[in-house]
Amino acid sequence: MSTERRPRFSIWRPLRALLRRFAGDERGAELVQFAVVLPILITLVWSSFEIYQLATLRAAVRTSASQIARYITGYAAAQPEIGYVPPAGDICNNILDLTARSLDEYRGPLDDSLSWQVQFYLISDPKSSRWVNNAIETDCMSLVSGMQCNDQFGIRLTTSVPWRTVIFGVGGNTTSDWTLNMTETAIGASPCLPYCSMYLGGGVVVPGGPEGCIAEVCWGFDCSYQPDRAEIYVDGVLVSETYNPVFDNCYRTEVPVGLTEIKVTAYGGKRETTSSVTIRCP
Repeated sequence: MSTERRPRFSIWRPLRALLRRFAGDERGAELVQFAVVLPILITLVWSSFEIYQLATLRAAVRTSASQIARYITGYAAAQPEIGYVPPAGDICNNILDLTARSLDEYRGPLDDSLSWQVQFYLISDPKSSRWVNNAIETDCMSLVSGMQCNDQFGIRLTTSVPWRTVIFGVGGNTTSDWTLNMTETAIGASPCLPYCSMYLGGGVVVPGGPEGCIAEVCWGFDCSYQPDRAEIYVDGVLVSETYNPVFDNCYRTEVPVGLTEIKVTAYGGKRETTSSVTIRCP
């Protein structure tokens, strides 16, 4: 009697076959790879957007601070030579409007969550390398209305935005546990425009006869620069010229009987100032 030996059943055989089949099947591999890479890609794209938004806002704050200093420098001078000077209230209102319009261009999705504040300082020690430690904080009206020629000032522009708003781009949300502050400073000065006035005086020093007299005129200056040349005219005719009018400031000449006009025109570079006097010869 022959006996047939039956193979024993093992659970590992079909399992090993299934694993070999699974290992050799590449269907769906791309989908798995995409699912793994997608979160990283989204994070990189969104982080790039956030970095761009923060960099743009930073540039806007820096530009706005410079614009405020430029505006004060251009309109807050105290000298009448610049023509019409707007009232201090108008200048301060225009500064607020200028800042708001400058920052509005870069709000983007920040919406009303972006807030800002401008602080004004009168610099007491212009020679100091750190002006903030040598300045007096004041308000816009006092700064603009009280500045004199060559006074230096500083401004500090601080912007605040909720950090949650920046990260998630949720516009209009003004409440947050974290606040991102960006501060920029700028300095300027009330300009002193070049000015110069001349005072001229003179008269007869040697009375003459029918032929005329000897007259002398002398002049002086009140200038922000030093004139380097002067021309002397007698009755509209150029009669002399000096290249040191500050110290060589007198001129003597013969004048006929009657009235004679003597005019002196002084030059400092392309600037000029003129004064005249009328001499009577008996």
